[in-house]
Amino acid sequence: MSVSISQTSLLKNNYKNRLSKEVVAHCPESGITIELHNRDMGREAFYAVKNGEPIAYCVGHRMVRKSKQWFCIKSTFVRPDHQKQGVGMMVYTAILNTGRTIISDYELSEGAMALWSKLRNNPALRVRKEWRQYIARLVKQEM
Repeated sequence: MSVSISQTSLLKNNYKNRLSKEVVAHCPESGITIELHNRDMGREAFYAVKNGEPIAYCVGHRMVRKSKQWFCIKSTFVRPDHQKQGVGMMVYTAILNTGRTIISDYELSEGAMALWSKLRNNPALRVRKEWRQYIARLVKQEM
């Protein structure tokens, strides 16, 4: 329980730490907006925001190689009161819709494993596992 409280505090505090902010997706049904926050040294954070409050984040590094964009995930967190409601899927889908290929961290929680399993079953995506990491991209993109 203390981990959730700690991560929830970090979610609120880190939400303000950004060089710039851009809305990349909005779901009118849920009232959730996905924001991209650019940070220093190529770091990016995608936040799910509802009623002006951050409810989830996905933090990582952006890499551009051969005109392809990659997003290497370092940490993902969904507030406990919003878990198992599709928020994580909304965040990952928004990242993919920006044209980035996403790469999972090596260590995956039970929730992250469930999310990647759902991503693997999405026909609009190509998901593969290499060693201890998953890689996902939209089908229309070349890898």
